[in-house]
Amino acid sequence: MFVPSPDGSETFIVYHTHNSTTAVMPRQLAIDRARFVPAGGGPDILVVDGPTHTLSRGLPAPVSNNPVTITLQELIP
Repeated sequence: MFVPSPDGSETFIVYHTHNSTTAVMPRQLAIDRARFVPAGGGPDILVVDGPTHTLSRGLPAPVSNNPVTITLQELIP
């Protein structure tokens, strides 16, 4: 699912990842930045920075990098 950042300046994708290449369960939640980059004359290319399981890449704008808890309800309009 694609969701906007609180200020609308970024786009994120929310999805599940697998812990193993051989088992379906357990799964983890990943929330990653997504953007389109120009492809030089062709259609733009979707780029996703992930999978991410921590806040190592920072919080959505305009939220600071101070430790906070963000619920999915806050990210989904």
